[in-house]
Amino acid sequence: VQEANKIPAGRAALEKEWKKLESKPAWDLKGVREFDDVRAEAQRSGKTTHFGRVYPLCFVKHSELSPELRVYKGRVVFQGNNVTDESGFSALFSDQGTSASHLSAAKFLDAIARMPGNNGQDSDAMAAYTQAPHMGDPTWVRIPRERQPASWAKFKDPVCRLKKNLYGHPTAGAGWQ
Repeated sequence: VQEANKIPAGRAALEKEWKKLESKPAWDLKGVREFDDVRAEAQRSGKTTHFGRVYPLCFVKHSELSPELRVYKGRVVFQGNNVTDESGFSALFSDQGTSASHLSAAKFLDAIARMPGNNGQDSDAMAAYTQAPHMGDPTWVRIPRERQPASWAKFKDPVCRLKKNLYGHPTAGAGWQ
């Protein structure tokens, strides 16, 4: 991301993604709380609560082409491989991504589409995951400091509730389907 921020097109792609998610809103910026307080409350109530991190990624599409044909793509994702519960243990999720039948159907469609005289495509809905509300146990996220509102400066370790599914969350695919 530091490299992408040095490139105007990369910086613009990341900003576009941040603004898209903030406008939904994908997380509750007004409901910010101190991590220790949220965790202690969850422990007292015995309610499973997850904690994770949101962070940006930037990719170059068509990197094999000449520079003027390349496209920068920004993504803000949930770090699904590093989720903890209210006790500080790694959170466990059942396997829930895209179903095997959808993957098989997409491969079958690709094979048919490549046969002489045929054409076909498979596509996800635009920003599919972020159209669906986050389901399951409450999930609180850490937002990078550079994206936090100035009002969060008083917090030592601010977290806010995840409201929409994000790429990377272990249950996002099941919520969309």
